[in-house]
Amino acid sequence: MSTTIGIFDDASEAQEAIDRLVREGVDERDLHPISRERVERSRQGLRGPLPHAVGSDKGVVAAELTRHGIDPKEAEFYDEELEDGAVLLAVEASDGLEETVFSIMRDASATLRKR
Repeated sequence: MSTTIGIFDDASEAQEAIDRLVREGVDERDLHPISRERVERSRQGLRGPLPHAVGSDKGVVAAELTRHGIDPKEAEFYDEELEDGAVLLAVEASDGLEETVFSIMRDASATLRKR
C-alpha cells in the first residue's frame, strides 16, 4: 500500500478527483481530504462536499497527517503549503490502484507527491 498526497486549489477540484477515485474502485475509507476552512463552514451550518475537517490554526493539518502515518517533518511541510481555500487529499492505495490514483489526481490538477 502506498499513499499519494495532492494539494488542490479548491474543493471542487478535490471533489472531482474523489468522485473519479471512488468510481475506479478506491474505498472511501482510504480517502483523507483535509481543508483549513472546513471547520468554519460547519460552524456556520453549511455542509461541504468533503467528509473530514481540521481547524484553521497552524499545526492542525500536520497533526491530522501524522495521525495517518505521515512523517512529522513531511506533515509540517504540508501544513505550511496548504493555503486558504486549498484542499489536501491523501489517498491510501493498494498496489493495483497506485498508478490509477496518481493519474486521476494529476488529471484533476493536483500538486502531487507519491510516498
